[in-house]
Amino acid sequence: MRDVFSIPGMKVCIDEHSKVSVEGRLSFLLSPIIKKMNERLSEERPAAILEDGSVVASTWLPPIPSKAFSRLIKAEFKRVIGKPVPATLSIEVTGECRCKCKHCTVAGSEEPPLENLLDIIDQALKIGTCIITLTEGDPLLRKDIIDLVEYVDDRAIVNMFTPATDLTPETAEKLKKANLHTLLISLYSTVPQKHDKVRGLEGAYEMAISGIKYGLKAGLLVTLSTHIGHSTMGELRPLYELANSLGVHEFSVWESIHDPPTKEDKTEILRMYS
Repeated sequence: MRDVFSIPGMKVCIDEHSKVSVEGRLSFLLSPIIKKMNERLSEERPAAILEDGSVVASTWLPPIPSKAFSRLIKAEFKRVIGKPVPATLSIEVTGECRCKCKHCTVAGSEEPPLENLLDIIDQALKIGTCIITLTEGDPLLRKDIIDLVEYVDDRAIVNMFTPATDLTPETAEKLKKANLHTLLISLYSTVPQKHDKVRGLEGAYEMAISGIKYGLKAGLLVTLSTHIGHSTMGELRPLYELANSLGVHEFSVWESIHDPPTKEDKTEILRMYS
């Protein structure tokens, strides 16, 4: 058994099978969360098992066990006692992007200086954040993106969204060495022309597919993500099958804001995952 989090009256541990347990007179505070967590781990196939034996239940969560996971448990404890901390931080690191997506709201916005971003990360880590996501427009267009990823220590994991228009095998290797946790690449259709139309960039589909392959070859966790609306539900199953054929670690579905899925659509999405 390994201690994950402990305070007077409560101790959270994890065993060799990644089953989490809580004991002590204050255990009732975290018992519901721990129970749900164990149920998910037992019912679903983990996204990955890392070389050190830690389990990645989802690419959106820290490995179990890890320093970042312990901080996640601590953040959950603070939440239930009414002192929440932001366990997750998303940072729009640049407005630069080769794509011209109509739904984008940050294209061309001013790029924040590196020192400002490092200060934000320092503040987030200080208060307990354990998941940092770099996003908007294409983080890979920042010249100092590797330095930014590398700056985050093992108290948190770093995820990155990218359309992969500028991802090369060399960059993927650098991201792996910088300790990027997950590379998230979006596709809107398995039909290249449809994806390119959404991106407003010819060849965007092939770039995304190549980016996924580069990330996997470099040993990164890779998530294929998509935005699904009511009118695009027909894209869901083919994208799911593509994700399987590519061997990504997770398939992540986001709801479209402009064309939200109906209640029936959401039921169909859950049915597909089950």
